[in-house]
Amino acid sequence: MIGKSQLPPSTDASDHGTEAVSFGSRFVEQTSKAPERLGPSAPQLVVTGATSLGMDEDSPLGVSIRGVGAGTTLAISGLPAGSTLSQGRWSGRNSWRLAAADLPDVMIRPPCGFAGAMNLAVELRLADDTVADRRSVSPAWARRTTCQAPTLAAREETALLLKRGEELVAAGDIAAARLVFQRAAEARDARAALAVAATFDPIVLEKLGVLGFAAEIAMARDWYERAKELGSLEAPRRLELLASRDH
Repeated sequence: MIGKSQLPPSTDASDHGTEAVSFGSRFVEQTSKAPERLGPSAPQLVVTGATSLGMDEDSPLGVSIRGVGAGTTLAISGLPAGSTLSQGRWSGRNSWRLAAADLPDVMIRPPCGFAGAMNLAVELRLADDTVADRRSVSPAWARRTTCQAPTLAAREETALLLKRGEELVAAGDIAAARLVFQRAAEARDARAALAVAATFDPIVLEKLGVLGFAAEIAMARDWYERAKELGSLEAPRRLELLASRDH
């Protein structure tokens, strides 16, 4: 038989309560630190809502980014032919690419005569080009947009860009010329779009005697299609030449 002197010291309810609180505090403290061990969350797109606009109004894209990281970009597809964005670059097949940092300033300009909703797919891409998130947005125009002629200043700037691009082509710097022509093409200039296409066209590059610069038939075709949409009479012939080369 065990004597009283051999029994363990007694513990009352207050002791158990103190121990429970102490354990609970440690548990809360540990779980609250768990997200830090898991690292920051991946960037996400947040749809801010579609807007119905009047005639000739530019529209915001309708998305924002939560947790953007370095090198993050946006790929927007589904743009009607002739649409432009105020930031980034047209990347073919009715799509556009821009840096995530430019998102707050980007505006969509619809093509001449457009009315209704655009059904756009927006992809958030990380620095390694993997897709982190994807959302759909539908900006809408209530009335048909009109076709506005470019201002004199815009025409003069486009002419200077085309001249500079041609000088770069003559010097053999096709990569730099392409960037200049793309900037001019953002003003919906058919000549500039045709010039961009030529920097991808293997037939044109061979005639120029360009060495060590890879042609891209798919991109050439996309830009010729864009030049055709903008009214280029030469673009259809270039497309036929590309088609004959494929066979």
